[in-house]
Amino acid sequence: MVKPGLTTCIGMKWFELNTESQTEHTEMTSDVIAERNQMLLAGAVRAGASRYDVERGLIYYHAPPARDGGHVAQESLDYAVALAETRTDLDRVPRIVEETLRTQDQEPHSLTFGNFPWMDNWSRVLDPNAVSFMVPCYYRLLRYHESLLGNELAMRLRDGLGRSAHALLAHRAQWAYGNIFLLNILAKLQVAHVLDDPRLQQIAIWDFEEWFAHTSRFGIVEFNSPVYSAVQIIALEGLLELPNASAIHQQVRAALSMYYTEAFVHFHPASEQFAGAKSRHAPAFRLQCRHLLHALLFRQTGQPQPLDSIDHAGLALSGYSVEKSVCRLAFEKHWPVVVQQSSPHNGLTRRTWMTAQYALGSMSGGRYGRDDVPIEILSESAGVACRMFLEGEPHRFDTYAEQDGGVVVGAVRWRFSPASLRDKRGGPATESLPFRVGFADDYVPADVREVVLTLRFIVEHGEAAVRVGETNWMRGPHELSGREAVCVRAGDVLIGYRGQGSQIVRATEHGFNIEATLAVPETKSGQDVQPFMLCVSEIGKSESENDFFERMQRAELCKSETGYSLRIDGRLDANMMSVHVPESPVTLMQCDDHKLVAGRLTHARTTQNPADAIWEDR
Repeated sequence: MVKPGLTTCIGMKWFELNTESQTEHTEMTSDVIAERNQMLLAGAVRAGASRYDVERGLIYYHAPPARDGGHVAQESLDYAVALAETRTDLDRVPRIVEETLRTQDQEPHSLTFGNFPWMDNWSRVLDPNAVSFMVPCYYRLLRYHESLLGNELAMRLRDGLGRSAHALLAHRAQWAYGNIFLLNILAKLQVAHVLDDPRLQQIAIWDFEEWFAHTSRFGIVEFNSPVYSAVQIIALEGLLELPNASAIHQQVRAALSMYYTEAFVHFHPASEQFAGAKSRHAPAFRLQCRHLLHALLFRQTGQPQPLDSIDHAGLALSGYSVEKSVCRLAFEKHWPVVVQQSSPHNGLTRRTWMTAQYALGSMSGGRYGRDDVPIEILSESAGVACRMFLEGEPHRFDTYAEQDGGVVVGAVRWRFSPASLRDKRGGPATESLPFRVGFADDYVPADVREVVLTLRFIVEHGEAAVRVGETNWMRGPHELSGREAVCVRAGDVLIGYRGQGSQIVRATEHGFNIEATLAVPETKSGQDVQPFMLCVSEIGKSESENDFFERMQRAELCKSETGYSLRIDGRLDANMMSVHVPESPVTLMQCDDHKLVAGRLTHARTTQNPADAIWEDR
């Protein structure tokens, strides 16, 4: 059984990483960290200078239609902090504080009292997370740069923080929403420190104890995210700066060691990316080569060099330095590397296989959410860099996969809401339907008539050769036959794919997609499954390019029913792999006919008739 923590195999020798016993620090580290922080802050100033709107007194953010205007919630205050820390354009600091504070909801009877609109042209608060990002910036400016604000503005800012406390208490995010829950704890403690409020301080400490107890048991829920893992780390580091959080500093340090360990063990030096399946990595982020986690890696190790970004201001305010043994995990790897983890909160098992030239990661057992990346390949070899992601349209499917080194056999499971209820989903109660119907977002939306599973290949630089079946692909749309495999050569790395059903290869601006389309059943509810096989290898003494192509053409993939599950079998030469896709209910919303959720109860029988099983988990 995989433990909730982190187990890794480096150089094929298994060991567990102890996140509590390593306490290596040097006196030099704090100076080096401070120097790197200044580099990140200088980059934030440069990035903000060209986007500062003098008339608005805010950073201009262009993401129409919803977000096109002055950026209240995040970048403007990050820019103000960077200016204050670097002593640059100091007249802009109070202006930004003035303009953002002006937007705060000050209506006492409002449900969003004390919160802020994300943009200056929003008439009301639409995203309650705004206050969670803004309070830490206000606190930094008030605690360390109050003289830049002046007495009158500083007094108004204190009043605004008092109102923010109400917004933070009203925004009760659940503990598993890691980045916001931790930011809320940090913000509550910061407001409590400014206002000398012991009640708010105690509430924040209770929140942290809740988070820490669950995280100790279930591990990191927002796992391996190049953006949101960094936000969680920032919040934890911020807690170490607070005197009124000293009671939890020991637990905070243990959590930080765990977060940095997970991040750095997944770093793939050749591609300069964080490998493995990801909980949250939105499509817009997947084309970017640098993320917030890269800036934290730079702060701790000095590489890779960061790009200029306003967002880096919030990463450059802590002097925390992680243990040397954790830092070494990022670059001092002995190939191959295997990382295996579990995410019990989401029912997931995760595996990552890395060599010097590529990384293949998978997760199995369900899904995280709408922005997860269940399968990912990173490759950097001989001047060719590629990335591959498994996506869905809509992105609502469960993934089940078995991984052995560079081979993954798996399937995605689509769940469809009952056809008789599709037009009534979320609708009001009626005489024939005396309750309000609603299905979790694990289900395909009722108005969708077909679903598309996509393997998205992105070529970052260089040229990748693609072969479909026995011929070279000429970049025109190509419908795959049942016996055709798709093979890619990217430098010395070889990537092979096999699937089933209606599939087509299409060229895109940044590479190509393999799209597998499935029609939604019209007359009945239920589920459908799309199997796939992925193989990643390297050209070497034991395998040539043609050998690999021929192996993928001979590969077999089939599915069959077995008990309460579908079994997907994949054969690659003598290597046989199987994965089971359960048909039994996984969540309460999937249960009917008095069935219970799988894994919660082994069996139940009536006392009148012991042979009549209410539920058996076979």
